[in-house]
Amino acid sequence: VKELNTAVVASLRSFGVEAVSIHPLHGCETSDGELIPHSAGHLRRMIELGLVPVIHGDVVMDQVRGACIVSGDQLIRVLAEDLEMDRVGLATDVPGLLAEDGSVVRELRRSMAHQVTIGRSDKIDVTGGMEGKIAELLSLADHGIRFEIFHISQIEAFLAGEEHGGTRILPEDA
Repeated sequence: VKELNTAVVASLRSFGVEAVSIHPLHGCETSDGELIPHSAGHLRRMIELGLVPVIHGDVVMDQVRGACIVSGDQLIRVLAEDLEMDRVGLATDVPGLLAEDGSVVRELRRSMAHQVTIGRSDKIDVTGGMEGKIAELLSLADHGIRFEIFHISQIEAFLAGEEHGGTRILPEDA
């Protein structure tokens, strides 16, 4: 996770974006594994100053368990809502959300989610895997927030608002 975060920050910086890596332990807390909505004031201030916070899932303090792993998906959902974002991107090592046959699911809305069979990953994910990710991202779409999943090599296209070959998770009315 740290390596991918470092690569994303470096890639953004190579395009002149003032990206800053933010560890979730600094400002995030959970209660029995659920992320507590919190003030995103420090992140809002960074954005106002022209900085782009880049955050990832990791260990955070938990009011019940002492500590737990919070997923990047949970962080994205809560922070995007707190910061009133309209578009969020997720750079990954795959071109987008992959169907069972390996093709990229180009667009996903809650009304069509039951029709899509997601392929299995060979990677270990202790935070809910692709099903958990989709649930969190559909929740974002329910709040009117567009979410895009794309390969890290397509970050320039994403930032420019251009076609990136990945997946767009959209609100029903978009």
